[in-house]
Amino acid sequence: MTRTTGTTTTTTFEQVPLPSELRFFMFSDPAETKTARSKRLVRSHVARASHAKHRQAQPATCRKVSARSGIRPATANRTQIVGKESMQDGGTAAEASTTLEHVQADRELVLPRVKSPLGQGRVDPFECFARRLFPIEHSLVDHYIRVLVPSRHNPCSHPSLCIDVSLYRIGMAIHWVAFCLTDVGVLHGLLLSSCRNIARQSEGPTAATYERYALYYKYHCIRSLRSSMIEDGSAPSDQTIAKSLLLAFDECMDENLSVSKRHLDACRRMAELRGGFRTLGLNGFLSRLLGWLGTEIEQKCNDPSRVGMCGLATMCRQLTV
Repeated sequence: MTRTTGTTTTTTFEQVPLPSELRFFMFSDPAETKTARSKRLVRSHVARASHAKHRQAQPATCRKVSARSGIRPATANRTQIVGKESMQDGGTAAEASTTLEHVQADRELVLPRVKSPLGQGRVDPFECFARRLFPIEHSLVDHYIRVLVPSRHNPCSHPSLCIDVSLYRIGMAIHWVAFCLTDVGVLHGLLLSSCRNIARQSEGPTAATYERYALYYKYHCIRSLRSSMIEDGSAPSDQTIAKSLLLAFDECMDENLSVSKRHLDACRRMAELRGGFRTLGLNGFLSRLLGWLGTEIEQKCNDPSRVGMCGLATMCRQLTV
C-alpha cells in the first residue's frame, strides 16, 4: 500500500497470502496455431495430461476393488521398483514410463477373479463339450477319468493280457477322453460306460437306477451311430468307429461277449473301408484300442470258466430290474 504525506511518499507492504498453486498459461502466435507442429504439440500435451490423470486415479480404484474382493494390491510396490530399475539401468524417462504402463496393465489383469472355486458341478465353465452336461453327467465323466480308466487293464487283474498299461493310461488321458467330449454320440458312449461300471459295483436300487441310465445312453449312442453311418457312406469317420467300439466295450463289461464280438467285427470292417488301421486317428491310439479290446474278448471267450455264460449276466439283471 502507498501513502503520500506532503512531499514524502512512503510505501508499506502488508502480508499478502501466497497463491496455493502456480498456473501457467500458454500463448501462441495465432498464425502458428494451425501448423502441423503446433497441432502435434497440443495433442501430445493433452495425451500426457490425460494419462497422468488416469494414473493418479488408479490407486483409488485399486483400493476400492481390493476392499470389495479382499485382494491386496501387491503390485503397487512392484510398479515403483520397476520404474526405479529402469532409470538406474540408464533408461530414459519415456522408457520408464512405458515400463510402468505395462506393469499397470498387468495389475489390471490380475484384479478380476472367479467368484467361486470351480468344483465338480462346474468342470466345463467355458462350455467346450459337445453339449451342455447335467450335474450327474459331470460326475459320470469324472468317474470315467478317475475310476474306470485306472481300473482297466490292471496287470494284477489281467496278467495274461499283453498291454502296455502306461501307454494305455496316457493315451486315454491325452487322446481318448478329449476326443469323446467333441461328439455327442461318442459322449453318450462314454457316459454309458460310466453308468455300466457303477451299476456293476453297486447293489439294490442304486444298481437298478444306473442300469436305466445306461439303457438311456445306449439308445442315444446307437441312434447317433445309425445317423453317422448314413452320413459317412463308404468312408466311416473316427467318431463312427468310436461309437461302435464303445458299444462293443459295453457288451464286454456286461459279459455279453457274442454281441461284443459282432460290434468289434463291425469296427474292423469300417477300418478296412477307410483304408486300413493305419488311417485311424488319435495318433494311432484308436487302432490300439481296437486291438486291445479284441485280445481281451478272445481271452474271455477262451476262458473255460466263462463257457456258456455269454449273455447270462444280462438275462439275470433284466429279470431282477
